[in-house]
Amino acid sequence: MAAKSGVAEAGKLVALGCGLGVGGYYAQAYKKVYDTEQAQQAANERLFSIRKGLSDVESKLVKAESATSTKIQERDALSKSYSAVDRAFLKAKQDRDAKKKQLEVAERAVVAAKSETGKLLEQRDTKMQDVSKAEKQLSSAISMVAEVRETLDPSYIWSSIVGKGK
Repeated sequence: MAAKSGVAEAGKLVALGCGLGVGGYYAQAYKKVYDTEQAQQAANERLFSIRKGLSDVESKLVKAESATSTKIQERDALSKSYSAVDRAFLKAKQDRDAKKKQLEVAERAVVAAKSETGKLLEQRDTKMQDVSKAEKQLSSAISMVAEVRETLDPSYIWSSIVGKGK
């Protein structure tokens, strides 16, 4: 706030010392800085929102990967159990069939978990692209603020008045 009032005071001095034309130029430049800072703030808020969404998707992805790993372990355990039962007990056909059905269910669960993981990976990639775009917009806004601030430099204003612009 003190910087803005200092800038306003500098603008008044420039207007008094150099005429209304330079003061008007200064007011336009100050408005451009203000508008650019507002755009930068909006870009920062959008970037924060996107990063939060990315964090949520990554959290879901970790859970899905853990569930997939668990389902794979269950499937492998059921597969070994099925093989052991099949080799060791011919008479335990009913038990073997039950284990086979459980294995099929577990394999379907693994396929479903892998599908969900794939979807979450796509969502994460999309969010990463959104973050990249937002970072580029933020960088652009920061560059615009720097350019406008340079035009507010008293030496630049003075050299513009005397005809020796930077």
